[in-house]
Amino acid sequence: MQWFVLNHIYIYSISKRKLGSFGILDKNSGRDIDKHMPSLEARVDIVASEVPKLAESAARKAITEWGRPATDITHLIFSTYSGCCAPSADLQLASLIGLRPTVSRTILSLYGCSGGARALQLAKELVENNRGARILVALSELTLICFSAPDESKIVGHGLFGDGAGAIIVGAGPLADGERPLFEMVAASQTTIPGTENALGMQATSSGIDFHISIQLPTLIRDNIQESLLHSFCSVGNTDPKWNDLFWAVHPGGRMILDNIEGEL
Repeated sequence: MQWFVLNHIYIYSISKRKLGSFGILDKNSGRDIDKHMPSLEARVDIVASEVPKLAESAARKAITEWGRPATDITHLIFSTYSGCCAPSADLQLASLIGLRPTVSRTILSLYGCSGGARALQLAKELVENNRGARILVALSELTLICFSAPDESKIVGHGLFGDGAGAIIVGAGPLADGERPLFEMVAASQTTIPGTENALGMQATSSGIDFHISIQLPTLIRDNIQESLLHSFCSVGNTDPKWNDLFWAVHPGGRMILDNIEGEL
């Protein structure tokens, strides 16, 4: 399990897009669905084409709000757990939105819930070391690749997660004409909690991507959240952060996790 805290890097635009479902599953039909039925190839084909398209819609909106042409983007960071193919989703997205052939691409696979935070942290590190860089960060997920028959160990995940995409432009000064940053990243940190390797995970199987979430996850987060946050804030000189004075953007993974964080802090 990993924490990311993103606290002088400019974020110019943010966009998100939610996708409607591909079909309807009749929950009252009583049909016994075999998780090993031969649907994986069809789902892989859908994911391979639709994940980049979903990201495209979010990326185009972010670029429009940013106000500069797509050819001014120097780097692309793409995060997804939905499928694995070549040409990869980042290359397909670059082609769809007309990025330069010289754009520097990085793809993050199977990061799951931490993909967005890790992508932002990586974008911050890149713009700090590449003068004038403008980075498109894009994420796109289709839970179709995780579909299987009901399973007690996976039913919570199926109930919580859905399809969607998001995009953001990240850069470091000087600002170009027309650029109006929305947020500024001061610091970014990542912490791995020892002994939590089995708390949650994803794995490619013959039926798609299987994921599991431990029932102990909310407790693990509650017991480690304060120490992890204090370490992050102390690294930028804030040794006594006031939790209630902060603006929070938490990837919760469920109501119980939010309740545990609130109770601890």
